Amino acid sequence: TDLGKSGLSIATLHWNKPSGQKGSASASGRLSENMQLRVEDLSIEAGTLSARGEAAYDPTDAVLTINLGSAALGQTLLNNLAVSRDPKNGTRISVAGGRLDLEPLLGPDSRPADNEEDKRGTTTSSVVDKKGAGSAPGAFYIDVSKLEQVFFSQDRFLEDVSFSGMYNDGAWQSIRLSGRNPYSTEQNSSAGSRGSATRLATGEFNFNFGLPAHGDYPLSIEVQDLGSLLVTALDSHMLTGGYLTIQGESSEALLTAPINASVKLDRFTVMKANLLTQLLNVASLDHPIETLRTKGLAFDSIAGELTLSGQRLSTDLMRAHGGTLGLTITGNMDFEQETIDLHGGVIPLYRVSNVLAKIPLLKNVLVGDDGQGVIALDYTLTGSSGDPAITVIPGLLLTPKALRHIYDSSASEQQAD
Repeated sequence: TDLGKSGLSIATLHWNKPSGQKGSASASGRLSENMQLRVEDLSIEAGTLSARGEAAYDPTDAVLTINLGSAALGQTLLNNLAVSRDPKNGTRISVAGGRLDLEPLLGPDSRPADNEEDKRGTTTSSVVDKKGAGSAPGAFYIDVSKLEQVFFSQDRFLEDVSFSGMYNDGAWQSIRLSGRNPYSTEQNSSAGSRGSATRLATGEFNFNFGLPAHGDYPLSIEVQDLGSLLVTALDSHMLTGGYLTIQGESSEALLTAPINASVKLDRFTVMKANLLTQLLNVASLDHPIETLRTKGLAFDSIAGELTLSGQRLSTDLMRAHGGTLGLTITGNMDFEQETIDLHGGVIPLYRVSNVLAKIPLLKNVLVGDDGQGVIALDYTLTGSSGDPAITVIPGLLLTPKALRHIYDSSASEQQAD
């Protein structure tokens, strides 16, 4: 078949081949007496779309299998792509190596068809129909092993990425994702989590959500150098450094029931944080504002318990501390409504000389450089997450016990004196 005069498009993948560009498709097939169809020597070359392999269809059980030694679409190239569709056992997709380009899926199509004739080219149908039901019964399984590169843009990619999962009953029942961020540095790898069960190498990350052996679904996330991963995957420059560990569980499949998790992020620097900047401005804490503006606010740790229910994230208590600030956070953020209701305390640790190491044991309050007691500031942030109402009032004089409560992430969750 000569595809040169055809305009082809795959709308869901933002791909098209305008008419006038060379293209061809060829295959040989056999039809057996029981109407089983076997397609051999399948070859497609159409612009940046190419595939080579074979396929088979058994009408008795409606089983379809496709095996492609290679399949390319745009900058994506997948090796040993196998697809099987069985009404009884579901759909399975496996890939063994190659590279994946996500850039066309992360924004509007930048390559529109040249004319109206091209726009009327063949378009693929969605895997899921308008009612949300799968186009085929049964579960959906995917197993992608060791992609050499996964691109988010031409100069941002991850390496050695593996992904596997099972989707059934309208939700992900299990997910396994791992890989390496080549832009991470050994300098940031020194931020290893003391409470981590494993120790990832530079740039590595793991995400595991699985079918439970019994009881709840376990969740485990570990990322070495979270800040660099956010830059690579999301082009977000909020943080630098940071070793993240999350251990949690959910009673049902992913995002269909609340997720309760213990979260800890060690040794990171906040580079951009609108809410924190607004809070520091209202509190008139000039020193940390200037630090955040010039080189970022460094924190030793932030830790606590989080609950994600739908698009609402809440905590009974998160605690953060660094050389400049101590923070406690309680409340919730609603990402769907774009609202927040947070309160807690801000502790200006930069006013304390020789923090913790040389606390005067015979005094009831900590003494700052000016000889005065250090006062925590109580705050509330409510309303729109983009422009919240902020209230800051002086709190209590800090006692050694109160400061230890901020620094000791393993302490009980009771409120400090």
